[in-house]
Amino acid sequence: MSSTSRLTVVGASTVSRNAVSKHAATFAAAFPVRGRAVSTWLRRPEGTLSGLLFLTNTSASSGTRIAPRRVRRNAAL
Repeated sequence: MSSTSRLTVVGASTVSRNAVSKHAATFAAAFPVRGRAVSTWLRRPEGTLSGLLFLTNTSASSGTRIAPRRVRRNAAL
């Protein structure tokens, strides 16, 4: 069985957070899952998800950019 999920990743800046906050009801309806629940789903993508994740684009320890990656479900599951 296949499913389709939606995940919107937004840069973790004050401007981005304020923009999402300004339209809180819209984002809450479209992307009700946030934060730790999204991270948990990314580790084991089971079922569907409609989520919003704020993400920094640098590693705090090294200052290097984090490469984007596609999340795919294991075909054997």
